[in-house]
Amino acid sequence: MRWTYALDVDATIEQIYAAMTPETWMSFYLPEMYRGLERVEGDWPNVGSSIVLRYGLGPWSLLMRQEIVAHESGRCIEIEERLFKGLWRDSNRIELVQGVDGTHIVVVSDQTSGLSLLRWLGPLRWLFNWLDLPPALKRFKAMVEGGIVRASQPLTNP
Repeated sequence: MRWTYALDVDATIEQIYAAMTPETWMSFYLPEMYRGLERVEGDWPNVGSSIVLRYGLGPWSLLMRQEIVAHESGRCIEIEERLFKGLWRDSNRIELVQGVDGTHIVVVSDQTSGLSLLRWLGPLRWLFNWLDLPPALKRFKAMVEGGIVRASQPLTNP
């Protein structure tokens, strides 16, 4: 399942990169389930580097591995995301365009499973994205524009 989302942030590309540290990256997505950074491999966000994040619900948790597969500094970054030990994959492309008043960001995500038995998760995963993506991007925007905001910190409407 593929989706595209665009947003504008009142920040420079440098400020966006400053918010993309392994410790803060993805803390804005599903904050109720985000349990933190497990490990970093390589020099994030260089090609070949990766981070492993833990998400959970109640007593259950899972690891999400994100690897940088392409990176044009200041323009585009591609991340391969793996869940369930690689049985579920998301290919994400983040494009950055610096403007006069900030940066335009386009996120393209293609979610799939190589295992036909897990393809039924596609609609469920899409539902999670549909429910949390707009608030997650609002949290990301606040994180970038106002400095680092803890994911659990509530946001106020501007």
